[in-house]
Amino acid sequence: MPAPALTTPRPAPRRTAPSPHVGDSRKPARAGAARDSAPARARGARKPAPDGAARKPAPDGASAAPPPTKRPLRVVPRLDVWVVCPRCAGPAHVVSRGVFCTACTWNAEGGRSGHWCPCCWAWEGDRPSPVGPVDTRLDWRCPSCGRRETTRAPLTARSRPVRTCACGAEQRLVGRWSSARVADGVDALYGLPFYLSVPCAGRTLWVANREHAEYLLGYIGAVLRPPGPAGDRELGHFLPAWMVTRKHRDEVVRGLRRLLRRAETLPAG
Repeated sequence: MPAPALTTPRPAPRRTAPSPHVGDSRKPARAGAARDSAPARARGARKPAPDGAARKPAPDGASAAPPPTKRPLRVVPRLDVWVVCPRCAGPAHVVSRGVFCTACTWNAEGGRSGHWCPCCWAWEGDRPSPVGPVDTRLDWRCPSCGRRETTRAPLTARSRPVRTCACGAEQRLVGRWSSARVADGVDALYGLPFYLSVPCAGRTLWVANREHAEYLLGYIGAVLRPPGPAGDRELGHFLPAWMVTRKHRDEVVRGLRRLLRRAETLPAG
């Protein structure tokens, strides 16, 4: 019997794993596509801060909002101002209790600061008590015949004027108005000249205190000055023309800096 022929056995057919989308024409989703999407990448970019480097709380008093700006001055300050002592010509400090010289023992009382009128936004209500002779307007009325007269005389706060009417009766003083003007460089309450003053551009440059000097220096030295509405003006809008003109600007700024340095040497109130 002949020997059987030696044949090589056929290898078993390779079986491949069936496609996840059998019978579907869609392409299989790429592994990790969800991780590579834009939202996922954006989420992955936000890495948590390591321990110890977490967000630190803001310190007490710190705020993200900008610091509040200083309110502009509306009038020349009445209180916390420096005037010339009538006894020793030294610096005298005007406060709510009165005016007190820091170089000698002179002092005076009686002046009262005014207030803002809520109707017309004007400063009114000052009660001056001049320590020196100040030109004063006096309004008189006769209780007998009703005659009214107006006179002027240099008076102090302690002066007690009297007047006799043409009918022979003694008139009553119904009005007393001091003509001391702050625009002339004198204090509104006691009629004393301001201590912080220097010659400037052929005139006298004065300030009431350090706050006044800083305000004028910022307003006159500014490149662009705020125009301000007609009903809400600040002190800079009422300055004399020689102070704000370009011709005297540099000289006025130098004078204000000198006054500011002098104000810093005055004793604290």
